[in-house]
Amino acid sequence: MLEAYGAPIHSDLTSKLKGVTEYAVMADECSDVCRHEMVSLCVRVMKQSAVHEVFIGCWPVTSTCAEVVEACIVAGLRSVGLKPENIVAASFDGAANMSGNIGGVQAKLKQHSPQLLYVHCRSHLLQLALVHDSNQVPEIKRTISLLNKLYSMFEHSPKKLQVLQTTQEAIDGLSHKLIQPGTTRWLSYNGSIGVVIRHAAICAALEAIYVDAGDLSCDAGALLLDLRKESTMFVMMLLNDILQPLARLSKLLQTSEGNMPNAMSIAMESEDSISAMDCQPVIANVEDLKLKMKDAGVHVENDLKVQKLTAVADKYIKSICKNLKAQFSDDVSKLCAMQTVYSEKPENPDFTHVAKLFQVDVSEMQAEWKILRRLTRDLSTQAAMIDLATTIEKMMMFPTMSQVTRKILLLPIGSATVERSFSTMNRILCGTRSRLLPDHTRQLMLLSIEGPEMPDVRNAMDKDKEIMDNLIESAFKEWLKMPRRL
Repeated sequence: MLEAYGAPIHSDLTSKLKGVTEYAVMADECSDVCRHEMVSLCVRVMKQSAVHEVFIGCWPVTSTCAEVVEACIVAGLRSVGLKPENIVAASFDGAANMSGNIGGVQAKLKQHSPQLLYVHCRSHLLQLALVHDSNQVPEIKRTISLLNKLYSMFEHSPKKLQVLQTTQEAIDGLSHKLIQPGTTRWLSYNGSIGVVIRHAAICAALEAIYVDAGDLSCDAGALLLDLRKESTMFVMMLLNDILQPLARLSKLLQTSEGNMPNAMSIAMESEDSISAMDCQPVIANVEDLKLKMKDAGVHVENDLKVQKLTAVADKYIKSICKNLKAQFSDDVSKLCAMQTVYSEKPENPDFTHVAKLFQVDVSEMQAEWKILRRLTRDLSTQAAMIDLATTIEKMMMFPTMSQVTRKILLLPIGSATVERSFSTMNRILCGTRSRLLPDHTRQLMLLSIEGPEMPDVRNAMDKDKEIMDNLIESAFKEWLKMPRRL
């Protein structure tokens, strides 16, 4: 799977996009239908002066070694008229064959584009930090394991799930589905803990299963003993308070909107807010949860040792902050300083790191900044950065700063959109359609990801219906080109 950033406009689009000076991504030349839709998309994006990620295709590989993957990427780019030497950045996860700076794919691609920047997916970095920290603190690790066992207890047995739903409706007036925790997506842990701490009926349901003395009654009793401990409530409340801001940060890092300096600035602010967290609100929330448990008829075991658990919380918080700093300490993350420069407009900022990263002259940046900082407009907004990067007058007046800003806007924050493309491929290339050829799969994925939205027949305008009719007609003509038995 590939997403290209900073690829030059295809030559066939030059006349249609006259006046556009920089980058766009062109679709695979799979069919007239796909070409028409992708040309329309490129024209629309350029007119809106927006930064947009576009899926251009997927290609099969015979091996996962770096040489084979790099050759596939280069061939795929050239097959759609894109030049590998114009790639600005590439984002992968931390796998050695992809991210290795000597023999990895990013090193191979730098042979074609020496200015290419490798961006380790920010969402993966956040996940790695959280997984490492949770495994280092036994109390946190046990609580997360408890959540997994609790999900398995109810999800794999319709009978026990019915007991849970009935108990929740009787005590809380409504039922909530348990969320499966997973180490690959920490948003799931935040949702899983949120359901458990809001519903004391879960403990009542476990008690009913234990009294029933059926299958897994001993497991239900063990889960009940852990859940009704004050120490377990404290750890879950602590995780809830810590994972909520990190879950919001993860959502931000998984979006294709925004830019790298802004995202890294928010990441640093989230880290600062976690480091300043106080345990007293957590203890107060535990007391409220104890009252809910007692109202539900659940006996609470008073094993809360404030000093010990406070020490655990301090250790976990310090570990998270330390790992976040370590994971977000690469050259790309240091671009968050540009957000401060654009916002506060200091007189003599240090552009040394940025100039080295993007291979530009630092003296030219400083000379242009003396004039640029006098503009009254806030330069830190996405609209202002796009204006600086794309408008003709800004590019003529501030060529170096415009080039730097353009590359900053093109830096991918992560690879979440690529992984969503994998999900689309799994829906298309499924068990009932397992013999689709690569070209056919690519065409269907292009239409699914970048194609027009199907208008709602209840409120569609005549123009929408006409567009869809033209698309269906074009697709039908392509379908008729192949010899078929009718």
